[in-house]
Amino acid sequence: MKRFYNILLVLILVISWLPSSYAQTIRPQLSERMPWETGDDDSEKDVWKFSTTYRIELGFQQPNFRTDSTTNNTYYNGGKIGFLVDFNMPYNMGIQTGLRYELTYGVNTQHYRSADNTNVGTEYVRHSMLKHNISMPLRVVYTQQLWRELAMTFYTGPTFQIGLALTDNVLNALSDSTLSWLQNYSPDPSLVKTGTHDYYADNIYRRFNVEWGIGGGLQWRNWRLEGGYNFGLNNLAKYQPNTGKVTHLNEWSWEVSVIYTINYTPFDPDYEQKAWTRREERRLERENRNSSRSKETRWFFGTGFEDE
Repeated sequence: MKRFYNILLVLILVISWLPSSYAQTIRPQLSERMPWETGDDDSEKDVWKFSTTYRIELGFQQPNFRTDSTTNNTYYNGGKIGFLVDFNMPYNMGIQTGLRYELTYGVNTQHYRSADNTNVGTEYVRHSMLKHNISMPLRVVYTQQLWRELAMTFYTGPTFQIGLALTDNVLNALSDSTLSWLQNYSPDPSLVKTGTHDYYADNIYRRFNVEWGIGGGLQWRNWRLEGGYNFGLNNLAKYQPNTGKVTHLNEWSWEVSVIYTINYTPFDPDYEQKAWTRREERRLERENRNSSRSKETRWFFGTGFEDE
């Protein structure tokens, strides 16, 4: 548990530090010179202007656990809320990170043939699962303007997830004979008994999860509608006490979100023209400055020869 809180503290510190390392302007600014143009002093270095965009995210997600060969039929339905930061770069690219809280809920009822009765489905175990997570995405984002303030976005990258709690409220409706048979195949015999269990605290699942996500969306002014799919990369299952055999378990999920941009700047139809005008003005200034320096050099050497 101490290690978990240490990891959580590091993530919070990283998120709080990143925005301070970038210029907090409103929207991505074009360079006042083209990439192939170079300056001749420190004041004219070819520096691109970066910016930071802040967003609030509210969404729905549906995670699911998968093994090597099967898919768990328990789908968790829930929501997420968080704060996102985009570090905008040239060529419509950007790096997005943030911090989100996720809460999902799922119910799975498993029916079994009774060991004392020949009828099928007369006995069951019901699992009511509640999952709390904190996640931090780290994505590469590409934004393409379609028309005026309408834009299309694409993203890909990992999401680092820390499980706070994964509780299982078990309702057991099994006979003693069926329960005894079932406990021989359960990762933990206590998981099929009536009661509440925490898969993280009981060392059944790992808290740390890494997913790779791909997705995209549409943005109109402050609002963005976004969706994507996440593929689990690491094994979440620790062990099976009865067999000692490790089970490979991944978490996959799909999600859809509504995202609000806090520091959005209205579209300027003359923005590109103004940027090109600024570039032209700087180019003419450089040419005039270089021409003046050349004349001063010729005059200096000419005067020196005449004095001698």
